[in-house]
Amino acid sequence: MVGKKKGSVDGYIGRDTISRIHSRLMVRNGSLYIADSNSTNGTFVNGETVLPGKDVEIFPGDRILFADVEYECYNSL
Repeated sequence: MVGKKKGSVDGYIGRDTISRIHSRLMVRNGSLYIADSNSTNGTFVNGETVLPGKDVEIFPGDRILFADVEYECYNSL
């Protein structure tokens, strides 16, 4: 889980634009996935909106936005 609610998430991002529980990352069958947790300001992969509850596979080089906080996936499983 990624978000700003300390003690409830594995990946803490302390910004006002981030929801308490913003997104979740998971490993399934050796692949890495992300899903939005119905966040206020959205989760995006390469500029595309990740719909709440929909798992999207992510790959090295993908740009991940949690609201306005950007990360790059540089190592998938």
